[in-house]
Amino acid sequence: MTEPHYLLIRDDDPVRLRRRTRDAGQASHVSRSYADPFGVVAWGDAPLGVDIVQPVDDPRFDIDDPSFRELILSTDDIAILSPSSNVSAWDIWSSKEAAAKAFGDPLGYIPSHHLSPALWPEGRWGKWCVRRLGDLPNSLTGWMVYDNATSR
Repeated sequence: MTEPHYLLIRDDDPVRLRRRTRDAGQASHVSRSYADPFGVVAWGDAPLGVDIVQPVDDPRFDIDDPSFRELILSTDDIAILSPSSNVSAWDIWSSKEAAAKAFGDPLGYIPSHHLSPALWPEGRWGKWCVRRLGDLPNSLTGWMVYDNATSR
C-alpha cells in the first residue's frame, strides 16, 4: 500500500469547486471535504477520510465548554488533553470527521465514543494512521485518517 494523496483546490464558485474535486483523485478510495472557497480531495488504495474546517471564533468550540465536552470528547480525550496541549477543539472535530468517513459509517459515528485521531499515540491506532494536512491557507485546519494495515 502506498501513502494516500490529497489535493487542496480553491474556487470561488461553489458548484465548480465541487465539480473540480469530483474530477480529481481517481482511485479505489476517495474522500472530499469543503470549507468554501476551498475543497480537499484525498485518494488512495485503502479506506480513508479527509476533513478541512475554517476555525471561527465560537465559544462553544472550546475544549472546556461543557456541551463540547459532552457531545464531542470521549473520556479518553479528556484524560489525555491538558491545558498545555497543542490540540484545539477544531483539531479534535476535524480529525473525528475524517475518522468517521474513513471508518465507513459517518452517520453512525458518535464522536464521544472515540478517541480523537489528533490524540492518537504516534499518529496510529491499530491499523489506522492519521496525518495533519500541512500548508493549508487561511488558518484552515485539516486531517486525514487512513487504513495503513497493509503497508507494514
